[in-house]
Amino acid sequence: MNEHLNKDSVTAAFKLVMEELDKAYQETTKQITQAYENEDFEEGQVLANHGKSLKAFQTRVNALRQE
Repeated sequence: MNEHLNKDSVTAAFKLVMEELDKAYQETTKQITQAYENEDFEEGQVLANHGKSLKAFQTRVNALRQE
């Protein structure tokens, strides 16, 4: 029973982390759009690189969740 509770807790924790990462990714994409609309291409590129790193991290976290 305790093992089941731990598994449920870990699953819930991963779900929460994935939700927060998704929120951060969505916010980053909004900021990228705003930067390019304002013709701030340098900031847009910095944010785009951050978005790529964030997406890669999401993929790694999801792989750990499935493991």
